[in-house]
Amino acid sequence: VECSYVLRDNQPAGQGWTVRWIRGSSASLAAFDYINWAYELGLPRQEKTAQALDEIDRAARFVNNSLSRQQEGRGRVLIVFDNVEHFTDIEPLLLDLQPHVQVLLTTRNNEALLQTYNVL
Repeated sequence: VECSYVLRDNQPAGQGWTVRWIRGSSASLAAFDYINWAYELGLPRQEKTAQALDEIDRAARFVNNSLSRQQEGRGRVLIVFDNVEHFTDIEPLLLDLQPHVQVLLTTRNNEALLQTYNVL
């Protein structure tokens, strides 16, 4: 956790790290945080009738595409998935991340940690 603060605070302006915290204790919290991030980046909101899984997929693609476009001259991105209980809850959000995007996963669940090493 301290690593994220050091990265954010000890870089030259405009060339440092952007740090984003995502709650990882459940799939619904991670999806909620990711969807809100996508809205902050400019994703148009859909009608309430949109399927939740479609919205999560749409948000993940939008965030990842936005991060790809932001790369030039803007530094790197650290996404902190905090307190991950099950790796499968966050796995769909990790697809297609660009090389300048790093992921830090915190967990108390050794099984989630082992799944991470096997998948990534």
